[in-house]
Amino acid sequence: MGGDNRRGRVGRVLSEVLVVLVAAALGILAAMSIVLTVWLKLGDEGDLTQNMWIFTMSCPSSWPILLGGAAGLAMVVALCRLAWSRGGILDGRRALIVLVVVTTVLQVAWVMLQQTRNCYWGDSWMISAFVDKVMDGGYGALMTGPLVDMDHDARLYFACYPFQSFWFFWCLLMRTVFGDLSLMAIQLVNVLANELTVVCLVLIGHDVLHGAGSRRVLFVLVALCLPLYWLCSYVYGNACGMGLGFLFLLLQVRALTCEDGRRRLVLIAVSAIPLALCLCFKATFVLFAIGALICWVVVALSRRQPLPLVVLVGALLAANLASGVPARVLTQLTGIDTSHGMTTLTHLEMGLRDDMQEFTTAYDEEAATVSPGGWSRHAQNAWAAAGGDAAEQNSTALSEIGEDLSGFASDPAYTFWFFGTKLASEWCDPTFQSLYYSSMVADSSGERFNPVDMDTTLGVTCEGLTYVLDGYETVVFMGAFLACVGMIRRRDLAAPALLLAATFFVGFGCYLLWEEKSVYAFPFLVVILPLAASGVASVFEAIRDGRAGSRPGSEVESSPEGETAGDLPSHEATEVVS
Repeated sequence: MGGDNRRGRVGRVLSEVLVVLVAAALGILAAMSIVLTVWLKLGDEGDLTQNMWIFTMSCPSSWPILLGGAAGLAMVVALCRLAWSRGGILDGRRALIVLVVVTTVLQVAWVMLQQTRNCYWGDSWMISAFVDKVMDGGYGALMTGPLVDMDHDARLYFACYPFQSFWFFWCLLMRTVFGDLSLMAIQLVNVLANELTVVCLVLIGHDVLHGAGSRRVLFVLVALCLPLYWLCSYVYGNACGMGLGFLFLLLQVRALTCEDGRRRLVLIAVSAIPLALCLCFKATFVLFAIGALICWVVVALSRRQPLPLVVLVGALLAANLASGVPARVLTQLTGIDTSHGMTTLTHLEMGLRDDMQEFTTAYDEEAATVSPGGWSRHAQNAWAAAGGDAAEQNSTALSEIGEDLSGFASDPAYTFWFFGTKLASEWCDPTFQSLYYSSMVADSSGERFNPVDMDTTLGVTCEGLTYVLDGYETVVFMGAFLACVGMIRRRDLAAPALLLAATFFVGFGCYLLWEEKSVYAFPFLVVILPLAASGVASVFEAIRDGRAGSRPGSEVESSPEGETAGDLPSHEATEVVS
């Protein structure tokens, strides 16, 4: 009995420490989103690039842009407030159906506007070229001729990036079925995947949030999450991976809230199916699995129920094993050796350097400098130099990581600049690069789509919506921060909320070190939308209660039925600490 009590206390302490860390991370991001914003620069032809401007309060010339974001903040708060107090129409299944229909129509219109026949995004056009070779000459065509370079030779590309095998087969399937319309078909499948994310997110909100008002706020936050919808045109596996990843999280939430022990185990086991497919489309969504693992470890210690954790570990191992099948199939079909890809440490080291980057960052009116932790060919070169040997790659990477850490330790000012800039570029781009990736497609004439052409109504509209999104991300970060603070203060840590917090923190920590790219961080902003809705609703509650308390005898302002402080469940089925 004493051992059980100790394990329970360990679980409670771990959950509290985790939420404190999440609150600290969200507090940093909320503060950064208030004092600065990030916009992508335009190229010589007026198209978006991955180079970034960081606009801060310290520069008067940046104030108009920041004020535009402040106006967007006021607009988002007003919409959330209206939904919270008067948004009864947003309750129920009918509202979700309307949301799905409207956002689907808008995404389809976005795809139809682009008429995509070509793609300029690196990995996509490379794999498209490999698909062309197979369509013309069979799989053997990938093995012919002298080795060229990784951009043009499938033997080198898949040997370095074996996890891209499934995406290759997916593109091949789309080309076989849809021919010249294959890229548009991929985009339309992305639309369906985004709607899967929307449905799962709203359903997760119903399990995590028990007050009508906060669920209405979540509805608004989901509807305003424009980067999610713009990214339907990104010819890559992100959208499908994200939809399947949120289905995995929904099953985890249902398992955490399920009172039937056998059904709980079935839900956990079944979650291996969407996770395996998710990892096939985009391997980096393994971070969702790590977040779930952390949550179930805490729950196992707190509830003293280890069996669900054991089943989860089995599900994760099965999903990981299944996600490796496409690479093995590619090896069988082509002879390409996919067993010696780039190691995690080699890629990780790239995220800690700033000397060979392809892209630039500039603060206000300062000259552009390299993007800290941005993509470069350094990791590819390290893989090639090691001949793919994992031990040699890791040995080199560890040595270089040691040099990086030594440099950070010896120069605190540089360290502050490096990680401050990296966090800003990852989390404070209001579009999360969604418009950039939308611009990386072209029609049949090769004309690149330009959503920021200020000579068009579309360009003016997208710029205005970017200001709204600037305020939107501040609302999300601040709302989620307040929700975590409320959980800590009340010592009321429900397991589903802990799952979302853990998943966010895994993503935050990973991309603090990993390759810098805001589109990578985006899923972890979406993960915290239910927490953000809870925090925003708690502010409205406090304002309502304050007004009622300051006017004795007056009527209390109307509010959604069942709304309580914090608005996160603490019933026995979900309790971790209460």
